[in-house]
Amino acid sequence: MFQEKFVVEPKSRKHSLKLIGKKWRNFKHYLYVKFIKKKSKDPKLNLLKPLKDYPFLKKEDWKIIVSHRVTKKWEDKSMKAKNVRVHHKYNHRLSRKGYVGLINDIMQETGKMKEENDKTMLWKKARELKIGGYESNVKMIFDRINSGSFGEITCGTHDVLTEALGTEEQCGNVRGMDKFITPQQYCYLPKNVKHFLEIENKRVDKRINKLEDDLGTDCFFSGKMSVVYGPHL
Repeated sequence: MFQEKFVVEPKSRKHSLKLIGKKWRNFKHYLYVKFIKKKSKDPKLNLLKPLKDYPFLKKEDWKIIVSHRVTKKWEDKSMKAKNVRVHHKYNHRLSRKGYVGLINDIMQETGKMKEENDKTMLWKKARELKIGGYESNVKMIFDRINSGSFGEITCGTHDVLTEALGTEEQCGNVRGMDKFITPQQYCYLPKNVKHFLEIENKRVDKRINKLEDDLGTDCFFSGKMSVVYGPHL
């Protein structure tokens, strides 16, 4: 079915395979909705006939896709997934650009570094309506966050956002960030201390350089400032 091969860096292999798997599942779901779901009840139609619009789909592969999606087991699985989806209360409005696109937009507009975009701010920004404002359930969380009643909460994966939502972060991803960002990568748990300090040093250096430019002096500080405090634990 696949006509090309790609060389993938070992570090990107897991991420790339996840993306490929997601795109493949989405494509099969699209085929199911367009060519199987509405037509499966009509006995006159031959669902196993290969699709002319997708010549790369071999006849035997299409038969497998169809056979899996006209069973009672598939209908039960689909209904279970729909029931789970109903409980997703805080839907983002990012469309296809995702959090990566949102962060890039903010960086272009504000000049902030990627690491300066707090996940609580991103979570709120991602749920803004195009006409402005928020849905009622999101507005409630927004008001909790902005009330300031939580103070400066940062302890590993526990922060203002988790406190406002009332639930802890899941082990596989971080809310308000791209789905492939793990708590270990974002929250700088003990094994990530070195990485955390490197990022903080770069952030401080950037601010110093900006101050030098604003003040119009060639020597605001001599040498680099090093961050001496540890990560939030």
